[in-house]
Amino acid sequence: MFEFFVRANRDYRDQVARIDADTMLGADARRLAVLAEEMKRTADALLTIAIARVNSSGAWAEGKARSAEEWVARTTGASWGEAKGKVELASSLRSLPETTEALVEGRISGTQAALVAQAASVDPHAEHRLLDLASRAAHTELRDASRRVVATASGQAADEQAAVHRTRYLRTWVDGQGGFRIDARLTKAAGAKVLAVLEPLMETEFADARRQGRRESQDAYRADALVSMAERAGRGGRDDAALASATVVVRVDHAALVRGETAAGETCEVVGVGPVPVHDVERFMGDPFLQVLLTKGTEVVAASTTTRVIRRSLRQAIIERDRVCVVPGCGIAKGLEIDHLVPFSQGGPTSIDNLQRLCKHHHRLKTIGAATLTRWETPGGPQFGWLPRTPEGEHRPGRALIDDDGRAMASAVGRSAGGEPERTLWTD
Repeated sequence: MFEFFVRANRDYRDQVARIDADTMLGADARRLAVLAEEMKRTADALLTIAIARVNSSGAWAEGKARSAEEWVARTTGASWGEAKGKVELASSLRSLPETTEALVEGRISGTQAALVAQAASVDPHAEHRLLDLASRAAHTELRDASRRVVATASGQAADEQAAVHRTRYLRTWVDGQGGFRIDARLTKAAGAKVLAVLEPLMETEFADARRQGRRESQDAYRADALVSMAERAGRGGRDDAALASATVVVRVDHAALVRGETAAGETCEVVGVGPVPVHDVERFMGDPFLQVLLTKGTEVVAASTTTRVIRRSLRQAIIERDRVCVVPGCGIAKGLEIDHLVPFSQGGPTSIDNLQRLCKHHHRLKTIGAATLTRWETPGGPQFGWLPRTPEGEHRPGRALIDDDGRAMASAVGRSAGGEPERTLWTD
C-alpha cells in the first residue's frame, strides 16, 4: 500500500512539472482546477486518516515532538491552531462514520468536515443535516449553522460570555517599527457594538478612497474608521449622522426570547458575530444600537410596502434572510443588491416574499435576461434556482431545476414550475 502512494505521488509531481500554463486552453484549465480540488479532498481524507492513527498510537513521539499537535504542525507547516483542529477532526471522525464516508468520497472538503464534526460532537443528530447543507451551501452558511448547533447544544454560551466579560481588556503599545498597536478582548455583544459603529465609517472611508483614486485593503479602511470614530465621538457622538446609523442586529426566535434560552433548532445570534445568550439580548433591549429581528424557524417576519422604496426594517429582514447571494453555489456575501423577483414595473410588490439579494454579477445577468431566477417555498424557507440562457434566448440544456424529490421545478420562460405551480411563488 505504502509503495503505491509513493509511486502515485511521484507520477503526480512529474505530470504537474510538465504543464505549460501559457499554452493550456482556458476550458482545460477550468477542468484541471476542478480535478485538482477533487484530488485535494482525497488527500485531506488520507491525511486525516493517517493523523488519527499517529495520534492514537503515539507515533508522534518518535519525531521528538511533545504532542500530536506539535508533530502535525511540523509535518504540515500549519499553525498550532490549525494543527490542533486537524488532530481534533481526526479523533472525532471515529464516532462519525457518515462524515468520514463523505470525506473519503470527496463529497466534502477537510474544512467542511471539521465544521460538521465540531457540531456533531456535541449534537449527533445535527450531522446528517449539516452534511446536506455542506453539499449545497456556501462555506459561511455551513460555518454559521455549525456555530449555532454548538452554542445551543453545549448550553454554556451564557457562562462562556460571562467568563469573557470578567477577563475583558484593551491593551495598547508601540511596536518595534513605531506603529501604535491595539489588542482587545470583549464579549460578542460588546464587540458587535464596536463593529456596528465601524461599519458605516468604513463605507465612508472606502468611498473617499475611491474618489481620490486610492485602492487599499479592508484592514486599512477599518483602521481609518477607528480613528474617524474617535474623532467623531469627540465632536458629538451619536448626534453624528454616520454614528447614528450604527445598528447591532440580533436574530432571535420568539420562543427562545420568551423562554429565556434557546432550544435545539432555535437561533439567538448577533449578525456578523455569532451566537449569543438570550439574556444578553434581554439586557440590551433598550439600547439605541440594538435592532431585534424576531423569527420563527428560518422565517423573518416583516410587512410589505406598496412603494419601490424598501423600508429599513424590511431591508434588514431581507439582509438577515439572504446572507449570501441566493444563486445556488455563489456564496458571495459582500456588495449584494436587493432585487424585485417580479419587477416593480410589472406590478411586483415591495414585500419580503418578492425580494431577494443577488451579487452584482448575477443581478446584471438576471436584469439583461441572460438567466432565469426561480423561487419556491419549502418548510425550511425560500429556495432559489438559477437557469442560464443561450445567446438565442433558450435555456441551456441539462440545467433544469430539481426539487428534493427529483421533480423538475422550472422549464421555459413565463411558465410556472413543471407539475407543481402551487409551490412556486414566481418564475420570470
